[in-house]
Amino acid sequence: VAPRLKAWNERVARPFTTDAEHEQLLLYRWMLEELRVSLFAQELGTSIPVSTQRVDKQAEQVGT
Repeated sequence: VAPRLKAWNERVARPFTTDAEHEQLLLYRWMLEELRVSLFAQELGTSIPVSTQRVDKQAEQVGT
């Protein structure tokens, strides 16, 4: 999770140009939190299906 969170922090430090881009960054952040739950607190469950592959795919979409 840590490398993905670092990539997110680096990406949000750069300006974004559209509201859609901002929304995709928010989704990426949410997916990171859900990934933490799925890895470290599985009994809680997640609100969306999440995996490292899905998070990485979202990261590609936001340009991290």
